[in-house]
Amino acid sequence: MKGVDDAFLGVGDKPGLDIWCIMGSNLVAIEKTMHGKFYTGNTYVILSTVELKSGVRQHNVHYWVGEEAKEEDCLAASDKAIELDVVLGSNTVQYRETQGEESDKFLSYFKPCIIPIQGSLSSHMRISGDKSKDTTMFRCEGEHVARVTEVPFSRSSLDHKAVFVVDTESKIFLFSGCNSSMQTRAKALDVVKHLKENRHCGRCEIATIEDGKLVGDSDAGDFWNLFGGYAPIPRDVQDTVMTGLMTTSSKKLFWINKRNLVPVETNPLEREMLNSDRNYILDCGTDVFLWMGMTTLVSERRTSVTALEDYVRCEGRQSNAHSVILTEGHETVEFKMHFQHWPKNVVPKLYEAGREKVAAIFKHQGYDVTEIPEDKPRNVISCNGSLKVWLVDNGSVTLLCTEEQEQLYNGDCYIIRYSYIEDGKDYHLFFAWSGLNSVNEDRVAAGSLMSGMADSVKGHTVVAQVFEGREPEMLFLVFKSLIIFKGGRSMAYKNFVSQRSDTNGWYQKNGVALFRVQGLKHDCIRAIQVDLAEDQNTQKKSKSRIGLQIHICILVISNKAKEVFSFSQDDLVTEEILILDCVEELYIWVGLHSGVLSKEQALDIGKMFLQAGIHQDGRRSIETTMYIVTEGDEPRFFTSFFNWDYSKQTMLGNSFERKLAILKGISQKLETPERSLRKSSSSSLPRRSRGLSSSEPTTPEQRAAARTLASASTGKLARERSPAASTAALSPSLSMPSSLRSRSSGSSSPASWNSTPSTVARRLFPPSLHASAEAVATGTPRRR
Repeated sequence: MKGVDDAFLGVGDKPGLDIWCIMGSNLVAIEKTMHGKFYTGNTYVILSTVELKSGVRQHNVHYWVGEEAKEEDCLAASDKAIELDVVLGSNTVQYRETQGEESDKFLSYFKPCIIPIQGSLSSHMRISGDKSKDTTMFRCEGEHVARVTEVPFSRSSLDHKAVFVVDTESKIFLFSGCNSSMQTRAKALDVVKHLKENRHCGRCEIATIEDGKLVGDSDAGDFWNLFGGYAPIPRDVQDTVMTGLMTTSSKKLFWINKRNLVPVETNPLEREMLNSDRNYILDCGTDVFLWMGMTTLVSERRTSVTALEDYVRCEGRQSNAHSVILTEGHETVEFKMHFQHWPKNVVPKLYEAGREKVAAIFKHQGYDVTEIPEDKPRNVISCNGSLKVWLVDNGSVTLLCTEEQEQLYNGDCYIIRYSYIEDGKDYHLFFAWSGLNSVNEDRVAAGSLMSGMADSVKGHTVVAQVFEGREPEMLFLVFKSLIIFKGGRSMAYKNFVSQRSDTNGWYQKNGVALFRVQGLKHDCIRAIQVDLAEDQNTQKKSKSRIGLQIHICILVISNKAKEVFSFSQDDLVTEEILILDCVEELYIWVGLHSGVLSKEQALDIGKMFLQAGIHQDGRRSIETTMYIVTEGDEPRFFTSFFNWDYSKQTMLGNSFERKLAILKGISQKLETPERSLRKSSSSSLPRRSRGLSSSEPTTPEQRAAARTLASASTGKLARERSPAASTAALSPSLSMPSSLRSRSSGSSSPASWNSTPSTVARRLFPPSLHASAEAVATGTPRRR
């Protein structure tokens, strides 16, 4: 390619990192073993390539500027970043990284940390890198990425906000400021481990000192002796410069005209202000964006990058402003959120858009083309478990009989429990399913009752809130076949309908009903009652959701959400609540020390996340499926998103104490059960107040169900009926649908799911179904 550096030829084809150092007018490729070692006198260009599930490669370009780098090297790095963007089709996002103020995304590439090396790469070729005999001091900040800065070895470098690591010849000291968070202390231990392994070959002592505690601590005495004895640390001074930047609410937009900045009115900011033949600078305080129109020339883009560098330098913000460079059509969510209105772009997926064209080409050339198979679903849950379904009505629940539990009504809410064994452990997966026309009163009750039921059972529990029309694949793994009727049984829904005098479309035994039957993944068949003149748009919408690719991001909630990049199992910190965002589903992971007391409270946090519209990008709904996963109860369908290490059990203590125990080789102790969310309150209730009928349960199954409902109803009567009498009276062919018979017998043979239209109809609509219709008409649910 003309005008492109030879070092960039063929890059970006494989996932991973490519790093080059600017040395004069040349680019020097950095070998993999040297990744993460940056010299303060140099600038670097870094390419991160990630291959998405769809097969598309995503590129991010960073150029890192050392604090001692020359100005001409900074300009060369920005030019090379633009050049690399052109090579990759002008679809990258570029970030300017300043030493000491790197973005979380950039730091996540280099775990556990980056420790810049004084000098330049060329002058350090002769140095071995062994500094174990020198006493060095580092300041550590950050909770999910470690921000490590070497500071002068002096008492004046200490403060109460951060964590400090002092590396001596034979011992590494970790000093925790009294105002530092437990997560920061734990992350600093990763730095200590890194220093121990790389500077001391794993042979040195480790000492931890807590700010303000001196009595009876010999390590504290040794630490203060390094500074000539103990002296109090002055009170922290607030960083006024950074605070001023963070509170700046005004935004400035400039059009770049040959390195001259022309102000543009920004009240309010609209997408239509950005023209494709121009480049713009948007100053948002801590973030400064350069937006480049798709029709601008490469020479104009280089001039604009120089204008960006000049602007940041003239503002005196080289060290604390994050510069991001974007090309039209590849804007980040963080950029678009500054505009009042941004059009929702629907980008066709490469796989879905191309598969039919490829098949048509081969068929035209005479080849026998069969349908391209879909991706095989993840085998993330056992299909040999047991299923129970409860109807939510008037603040309590009624257990449905076996033949009714796969027949739901869109005006009702249900609690579904699927119990199975995984890795020798008992798991219980709860769903609170809300019908499309269900009322808010039942929806709220369903979430609360489900949380109580989950807390009362033994084993590992996960709860989920799902809505009709947005059900996850997991639900269909549980049901195998499902019929959804119009209408409802709950009193709240009937009152709502009676006020409107509208019962049109309800399923009637002697009436005519139209059902849309779908064969979904995992051999599940679903039938949904629709209007006799159903619009075809609904069918198209439901088909388009099959086989969606997922994009995963993880966020941590404190007062606000913050994305965690390049996440791993180690980012699941016990003091935090983290959200795994899979576009169509959310997983809310709750640490045992996070302060969340119930699964219902965790669901509320998930709702707040959705309502806040974080990372919407045009595809978020308040009815997105949410799973609540408690630390220590992680099922395989959650751990499959990580390279999960099952040896990392839930240890006793906070995140800092756990990591310190591992680092020092102390035997691990498991967290005590009372710290988890699985607290049963039913055992403390008097026997008559547990919502039981006059006939006491006699079987273990009945007693377990009674305990579940007693906790869920919280003092209200739970109307669960004994299943023993009616089960024996029903014919096996009528009492249990074929899907449940195969599941209960352990059969999962695909042959059992080969269905003709007639067998599908018999499977979905058994003769006993008409009796259920009578129950809806009379308002009395059938009971087992």
